[in-house]
Amino acid sequence: MTMNKHEYYMRQALTESRKAAVHSSPNPPVGAVLVKNNRIIGQGHTQVPGQAHAEVMAIQQAGPAAKGASLYVTLEPCCHFGRTSPCTDLIIRKGIKEVFIGMDDPNPLVCGNGCRLLKKKGLCVVRGVLKEKIGEELEWYIKWIKKGLPYVTLKAGLSLDGKLTDYRGDSRWITSKKARLYGQRLREVHDAILTGINTVVKDDPLLSYRGRNRKKAFFYRVILDTSLRISIRAKVLRPLPSHHTLIAIGSGVKDRKKLEHIRGLKDVTILECPVREKKVDLGFVLKALAERDVTRLLVEGGSEVFYSFLSRGLADKLVLFMAPLLLGGAVSAKGFIGGRGFLLDHAVRIRKGRFFNFLPDNSVYEGYLNVYRDH
Repeated sequence: MTMNKHEYYMRQALTESRKAAVHSSPNPPVGAVLVKNNRIIGQGHTQVPGQAHAEVMAIQQAGPAAKGASLYVTLEPCCHFGRTSPCTDLIIRKGIKEVFIGMDDPNPLVCGNGCRLLKKKGLCVVRGVLKEKIGEELEWYIKWIKKGLPYVTLKAGLSLDGKLTDYRGDSRWITSKKARLYGQRLREVHDAILTGINTVVKDDPLLSYRGRNRKKAFFYRVILDTSLRISIRAKVLRPLPSHHTLIAIGSGVKDRKKLEHIRGLKDVTILECPVREKKVDLGFVLKALAERDVTRLLVEGGSEVFYSFLSRGLADKLVLFMAPLLLGGAVSAKGFIGGRGFLLDHAVRIRKGRFFNFLPDNSVYEGYLNVYRDH
């Protein structure tokens, strides 16, 4: 086979992996295809945690024909016992002759060990097919494994002059209905959404995950509320299937009666945090979320929350929906980033970014602040 064919089949595996993007967390979404006589005989993707991995699904679909076939898999096959048995054992047992791997697994329990085991058993192993592309799609997983923190995406809807609201503070609706629907799709691939108490007090959002894919095991709604200002009747406290609400408060909140009432609500957690500059410590919050298997966090402002993440270097990606309208308002209309702002010499640098025009009425900008692909 030529390398072009290898890349072709790996792209098929990558397409398969995207089918698992919603439901695989905290496991990475992996895709696999089995090829024999230049024909795909089996394909599969990661199932919900505790169920079959991509390689297992592809091998099961191929049946006895898997013997002597070539396996293309986007991430190095696991070689340890976790919620499931090692995929390497099945690959060897079914007589697969060669394995093409997109990217080594950064998980130290695997990280090269899967490849070494397959080679030791006489299989031909080729690594790094479409590594850059696969690494780009799995940056969040690399960060979660290597740093023990969720991958943080800041998402906002803005006017063309960078305003979150008009001069009366109204933000509904700057962006179009199609942009908002795409925003819901973003929630589908994240494990949690975070906002500040000012947004909750002003808009009383439900912050629900309303995706079409109902396989999602859990979804966290996170509120930064240093002084516990939230109303006990706030929509975000209402129980919803698969939803959990986490309220991050500062240590030493005085209203103990309100605190105990909220603690008693179904699927609501109070997280008492250290306070930095009169606000809950975001680093503490992120570590607590990672410990709860939150791998990807979507932050939906407001402007002070965005500033807090950017000023501490805790944001990894921007997704900005830009509407073709101008709002103005030098002081009264809120811009994307609040706080003191940044001096030119200390501006937040975007390492890689691009505009998309797949929406007919709004533009979308994606920018990367941190890159974790080279692990």
